Amino acid sequence: MLINGGDTQLDINALCALARSRVQAIVQKDISADARLTEINKEVLSEAKDWRRAYLSSGRAKREPGWDWATEFYRRGQKKSGVTLAMWFGGTLCGLMIGQVSDGRLHATIHFLEGNPMGNPLKGSVIAIATGYIEAVGALVGCETVRISSPIPELVPHYKSFGYIIEQRKHGVIKFLDKPMVTTSIEPSQDITR
Repeated sequence: MLINGGDTQLDINALCALARSRVQAIVQKDISADARLTEINKEVLSEAKDWRRAYLSSGRAKREPGWDWATEFYRRGQKKSGVTLAMWFGGTLCGLMIGQVSDGRLHATIHFLEGNPMGNPLKGSVIAIATGYIEAVGALVGCETVRISSPIPELVPHYKSFGYIIEQRKHGVIKFLDKPMVTTSIEPSQDITR
C-alpha cells in the first residue's frame, strides 16, 4: 500500500518487509537462529486467540490487555499506514505488535504490543525486537520520531532504557513515549539481546 509523504509516495508493505528482514537477521544472530519475524495475518490471529484463555486459567486476568488482536488488526493493522509484526520461535508465536506510520511520516508508533503469556521462548526480548522493528520502519520511511502509545505505567522505565524518554502527557497520564530518530541507518539502535 502506498502512503503519502511530502511529494512522494512510499510502498509501506515493501518497507516493512525490508525492516522485518533486517531485524530478523539481527535477532537470528544475537538471540536464536530459530527466531523469525512475519507480518500479522489470519493464521497468526488464530494462534493468538488462546492467549485470552491463558490469562483467565492462570488467575492473571488483571494483567490481560484490554484489547482484542483481531479487532485491532482489522481496525489499524490493515490501514494503508499500518505496521504489524508477529514474533516466532520455531512454531511458537511469541509476540505481536501493531503500529502505524502517521500522515506525513512524522511518527512511527507502536499502538499494541504483547508477549505470549503461555510459555514464551522470546520472553525478555519481545519489547526489544518490537522497538527495533519500529525504529527500522521509521528510518526507512523517514520519520522524525518513533513512539510508544499509551505505555503500561509499570513498563515505562523499561521503555526508557531503550531511549523512549520524551513523555507526552494528557491529564497527567503518559499518552506517548517518544524517541527522536537521530540515525539514517535502518538498523535498530539498541542491543536487542537485553
